[in-house]
Parts: sequence; C-alpha cells; structure tokens
Amino acid sequence: MMMQQAHGALLRRRVRVRGVVQGVGFRPYVHGLATQLRLSGSVLNDGARVFADVQGFPTAVEAFCARVSTEAPASGVPGKFRGPAAT
Repeated sequence: MMMQQAHGALLRRRVRVRGVVQGVGFRPYVHGLATQLRLSGSVLNDGARVFADVQGFPTAVEAFCARVSTEAPASGVPGKFRGPAAT
C-alpha cells in the first residue's frame, strides 16, 4: 500500500540504543524499518550501542522511534532519543 504525505518540513532525529547490539541483527533491523517507513539516514555501532540518524516526514520518524523501542531484537535496550535536529 502506498502512503501519501503532504509536502512539508522533514524531521531529523538521532536515536541511541544501548545493550548487546553486535551480532543480533540490530543494524539490519534498523535498516529494514527505516526502509519500510521511507526514511533516510545512517546507522552505525561501536559494539555497546547503535546510533541511528533518521530523517523523513514527522509521522514516519515518530513511528520509527516508537517501533525501534518496542520491536528491536531482544538484546537491544532503547537509550535516549536525541533531537529533533534541524534539517
């Protein structure tokens, strides 16, 4: 199903997730979720946490933040949401 959004300001948010994030499929999960929500951005990890910068329509960014904190692989523990950053 294709979703339409009114053209408007984009929202950018940095999400930090702490916990066991290496070797549990966390980055592929984040990539898949962002792709599903049509968000752009980047994701990287340092073994103890993941940083994801996401940008898109505000409803999609908020959905990403809500879903990453409830649907993430079991070992990840959601950390602070930072942002929104100016775009």
